[in-house]
This record gives sequence, C-alpha cells and structure tokens, in this order.
Amino acid sequence: MKKSKAEQIYESIRQEIDHNPPGTRLGSIRSLMRRYHTSQFSITGAIRKLEEDRILHRTPKGELLVRPQGEPAMERIGIWMPDWPSPVHLQHEEKIRREALRHGLEVVRINYSRGYSFRQLETEGLSAVIAILLHRLTPQEVYHLGNAPIPVLIMGRIFDSIELNFVSTDPFQNGMLGAGYFFRRGHRKFAVALSEPRNAICDRRRDGFLAFARATGCSVELIDCKVHEGENSAMTTHLVFSERLRTKTPEFTALYMMSSATAFSAISALADCGFRVPDDISVIAADNVDQAAYFLPPVTCIDADAEVSAGKVIGAVLRLLREPGLPCIHEIIDSSVVERGSVRTLPHPAGALTQTNPQGME
Repeated sequence: MKKSKAEQIYESIRQEIDHNPPGTRLGSIRSLMRRYHTSQFSITGAIRKLEEDRILHRTPKGELLVRPQGEPAMERIGIWMPDWPSPVHLQHEEKIRREALRHGLEVVRINYSRGYSFRQLETEGLSAVIAILLHRLTPQEVYHLGNAPIPVLIMGRIFDSIELNFVSTDPFQNGMLGAGYFFRRGHRKFAVALSEPRNAICDRRRDGFLAFARATGCSVELIDCKVHEGENSAMTTHLVFSERLRTKTPEFTALYMMSSATAFSAISALADCGFRVPDDISVIAADNVDQAAYFLPPVTCIDADAEVSAGKVIGAVLRLLREPGLPCIHEIIDSSVVERGSVRTLPHPAGALTQTNPQGME
C-alpha cells in the first residue's frame, strides 16, 4: 500500500537522525514544511510518530531534540483525539504536551475514528488518558470509561451526575457569553451558524446562545452548513455562505460561528459578496486559536486561556495518578470573551442590515 506523506517524512527524518548525535535540534515545524513542501498536518504527524518511538523528545520550550539511546523512559499519558484535523484540538494538544513535560510526563496521541466505541479502550503502556470527546456517550461507553484500568480524564464535556472525571469549559456558557456580548454592543438580530459536524459541544453552544436571545427578545436565524464528520468544515462553510449571500440579503447584524476556522471562512465569503466585517456584520467565534489574532480583521473569540486549561488538565491527571481513591474530578473552567476587531458597537438596537449594491446581490 502507498505510504502517507507523514509516513514518508517520518522515514526520511529517521534516516537522517541516525547520523546525528543526541541533543541535535531538528528544525522548526515551518522549516520542515518548506523542506518537504507539505502541510503542517503531515509534519506534525511524522514528528509525533518519532516521539512515540522515543527517537525525538520535546523540551518544555518546545524544542525537538534527538533523544539519547537508553535514556530512562518517562511516564506516558495518552491523549485521545478525533482523527479529523481541528486547529483548536491541535493547539490544546500542544499546550498540554508542554505542560506535561514540565512535570516529567510524556504525552502520546491516540486518534479515534468516526464511530469508534469507547468500549474497547487503548491503554497499553499508558499511566492515564486524557480524552477529547465530542459525541454523546452511550451507557455502555460511560460504563467502560468509568471502569477503565487507568485513570481517564475527559475534556470538552460536562457530566453533572455521572461519575466520570472531567476538566472542561461549559459550552452552554460559551453561547450565553456570545449572545450577551452582541447584546451589550447594541445588536438585536443574531444568526448562529451550525458550521461544525453535529456534536454535543456545538449543540450546547447553540442552546446557550438561544437561551440568552430568547430571554432578551432578540431574533436568531439558524444557518445549517450541513457539515458532516470528516469533511473540511471551513471549505463547506465557505461554499454554503457564498451561495446563501448571493441569493438572500442578511437580516442579521451579528453572527456566532462554532469555530475560528469556520469564522475565517464566513468572513471570507462575506467579503467576496461585498459585506464588510465588522462594519456590516459582526462575527464571534466559539473557540480561540492563535491565528485568530492575525486574521483581517482579528476575530473576537470565546474560550478559556489555553495555558490555564493545560495547567488544570495536567494538574488533574497528576492528582489522579498520585492520589488513589480520589473522588471524581469535576472542574469547570470559566470562558471569557477575547475582544478583537470583528465586532462593531451599534449606536442603537439594530434593525435589518442595509447595504447599497453589495456584489452579487439584488
């Protein structure tokens, strides 16, 4: 079978490393992308395999060094992640990996595919697992996660009455914060774009946004981008918004997106059709990636600080490892609005959007 790009890069780097002494620095991710003419996703896939094989190790500052042979093994923590690429998941993983190294822990990624059942847990060689879960768990999955042979800590989901360990932001609060921020800035006509595959987190974000809007008498238009698991949500969102904007003038002035990546796509589609952000339509993303600060305009986001989240996650893992019999960890991290340039303050409660001669509109 033909090898993937990541596998080809892995073999190339491994052959090169065989001729380098321990402590040799591997180059930066960006330099490797230029060298192999490929994406960051392929490079990070190759590097993670080299780390798992204990050929490279990452310093707390993020430097990649050739690992000395025979070096004592660190305690290994698994991180279960969906196997479709997500910028925010990769960012969380990187922060967690760095925080873990500060405490002498090594993080190994384990990707799970669509439809994977957590009744068969991959725990061999691991001391604990951090699980990024998006879908609703079946009763059988809850049972197996709660009775796993090693501690399991869940990110992204809140379990009020279930004995599962979690450290997570509250997606319902995220939606409430988004609608509340728009409201305080004078907006009264909202839209929520369902721009990621349907999952429990996005559903709760939507519900939180709708709850605030209904309580304050604001209107909300739901825009279903019909993104399915495994699809490129950013590309699909751009296509859906482009088609919609060419056939219908928006009546909303404020748009809440389910991710930064799809917020970028929506802003691009708006620009293509002659609408400006934030002058015509304000945009908020329901997560925060580093690139959001450098987009034009910089995108206002809602999330917890990634460094704080990583510290709380690794702190919880250490407690589970060092304190057997510890009661279930239920920790909610508060989110906040990261204010940038994609939201406009209106001088009075907003009515319908008015714009003269936008491209492609009647």
